[in-house]
Amino acid sequence: MSALHWNVFLSAAQPPPITSRKKGPPGDKLKMILGLGTFVFIIAALIFLKTFVFGAYKAPSGSMAPTLVIGDHFFVSKLAYKGSIPDRGDVIVFKYPMDESLDYVKRVIAREGENVTINDGIVYVNNKRIKEDYVQFLGSEYGIKVPPMRNFGPVTIPPGKLFVLGDNRDSSSDSRYWGFVPMENVKGKALFIYWSENEDRVRSDRIGGKIH
Repeated sequence: MSALHWNVFLSAAQPPPITSRKKGPPGDKLKMILGLGTFVFIIAALIFLKTFVFGAYKAPSGSMAPTLVIGDHFFVSKLAYKGSIPDRGDVIVFKYPMDESLDYVKRVIAREGENVTINDGIVYVNNKRIKEDYVQFLGSEYGIKVPPMRNFGPVTIPPGKLFVLGDNRDSSSDSRYWGFVPMENVKGKALFIYWSENEDRVRSDRIGGKIH
């Protein structure tokens, strides 16, 4: 066999060269694992916060105007009343006693054992007029249509219950119409507005406003 044929034979008989798959640096895999772990942690933390710490709600009507108006989105602290009860003047979110699938937002006016009377729109608790700089009488076009009720009571708040009113007193379905709020229905305390808009624009002047 000639040298030329011999070289051709040897070339054909040799197995193809083994090529190694290019591997990234060992740190790439660690970075990927850490990134995935961080993502999972963030999602779990958000779920935990939404479930146990904060709730996000939207004002459905003008019954709390001007404190909350239609289009206001606000945060609620779910931990505010763990081991305590709301103070007079707190704005709370609660399950509507007549239909617990609905959430209402109103202001606490009186707590258990206190006596409430309303005379010509002025509220008295335990026979003393309370200061209410937030109250407006804006009319039914701003919220739920209910007959104005500027005279009410006297009533004594039962144990474990709250008496609540809307700030827009002539347009609020509240304790004057359907009774008291059981403490177990309270979901939390309204904190601040994180977004506000109407049909035409973003109301930047309301964003970040503390609810009080």
